[in-house]
Amino acid sequence: MLFKNMLGKRATALEESKMKYEVGVVKINDTAEVVAKLEEQLKIKSVEVDELKKVASEQAEVVGKEKEIVDAEAAKAEVESAKCAKIAAEVAAESAKVQAELDMAGPLVEQAKAALDVLSADDIKLAKSFSSPPKYVKVTFEAVLHLLCNVNPDIKVKRNGQLAEEEGKRWAKCQNIMNNPAAFIDQLKGYQAVIDRGQDLSVNFKAIRETLADENFTEESVKKAAVAAGGVCVWVKNITMYYDVFVEVEPKKAAVAKMTALLDDANAKKEEMEQLVAELTAKLKGLQDEFAKVMKTKQDAEDEAAACFRKLDLAQRLVNALGSEAERWAGSIVRLGEEIDVVLGDVLLAASFVSYVGPFNKAFRDMIIEKGFVKFFREHGIPHSPEANPLKILTTDAEIASWNNQKLPSDKVSAENGAILTNSDRYSLIIDPQLQGIAWLREREKANDL
Repeated sequence: MLFKNMLGKRATALEESKMKYEVGVVKINDTAEVVAKLEEQLKIKSVEVDELKKVASEQAEVVGKEKEIVDAEAAKAEVESAKCAKIAAEVAAESAKVQAELDMAGPLVEQAKAALDVLSADDIKLAKSFSSPPKYVKVTFEAVLHLLCNVNPDIKVKRNGQLAEEEGKRWAKCQNIMNNPAAFIDQLKGYQAVIDRGQDLSVNFKAIRETLADENFTEESVKKAAVAAGGVCVWVKNITMYYDVFVEVEPKKAAVAKMTALLDDANAKKEEMEQLVAELTAKLKGLQDEFAKVMKTKQDAEDEAAACFRKLDLAQRLVNALGSEAERWAGSIVRLGEEIDVVLGDVLLAASFVSYVGPFNKAFRDMIIEKGFVKFFREHGIPHSPEANPLKILTTDAEIASWNNQKLPSDKVSAENGAILTNSDRYSLIIDPQLQGIAWLREREKANDL
């Protein structure tokens, strides 16, 4: 029974120790393989990172150049926008001035029309009835003849646009255009439209400037001779003032029109520039998004490479630290394998030692082992260790040292006695004349209150 128990414990302990060493060696080898793989991966990752860095650098250069183009075009667009704003402000200001002057001229026309509105057909007929009209009646209607040159087809006109009627026949022509009082008044009221059309009337108005300069050419003095002449006098003066305003404003209107055309061109150019900037900005954003993706891919690759490097560093440190251990563990595996091969004889020797050699001294013990047990093993081919030392099976150096600390003598026989006592299945009889054994047992069992 002792042999079976000792054999089971010893064989199990040896197998477990051997397996632990084998697992450890496998782990070291696996780690070495992992290190090799990590080194290969790190090489690949390094190439990938370098390539991605190159791509990112090229992409950054493209983005930088494109941004310079966008900034330059945006600056141009800003300049064009400023030009448009300036031109628009000038057009608005000049248009306001022109409109203000036209607004001032409007009442002049209304006054001229109002002076005609109070005239009746009888007033016109009365003025027409003069066979030899008063001076200012004649002057007033002759002024009308001058103004209607190239307007009324019934009035003869010279090539230079001046009135062609002879001096003595002019009153007759005045009477002729007054034959239809209503048509006559309507023609005078419509004269503004002739001016507004831009017809050249400079000769017409030049012909009446002397009359207008006459201080006696007033409504009060003229209407004393004929009411109709007074109203027509007011019309002549006011339509002349309207014409003067129109002539003064017309170049300004043309300038405003020209400026408006410039503004339209500037706005068109501005819109074109803004469209170009928008397209370039969209293109730049696309490049920036692509650059961001490239940078993220690069960063991910760098992070992965860094993680791989950290793993590799740790693995290499582990492999380097355990390099010598791997050799020692491999030796231990071989040694344990050899011990397993001879465990049967070694345990049989130890069990026999515990069972039979306790009563003998050192000399007899050595003789029994060498000439008894070992000889029997050799004769019967029982495998055993070359060194016939039962203590290797029964105890350990550490346990013997602890016994020594517990007052057990340090000689080999005392160590063998301790091994017999601790491994026996039965209570041992101790012959202890020097009381060394009892001292050791009391110290050893002190923790158990024995």
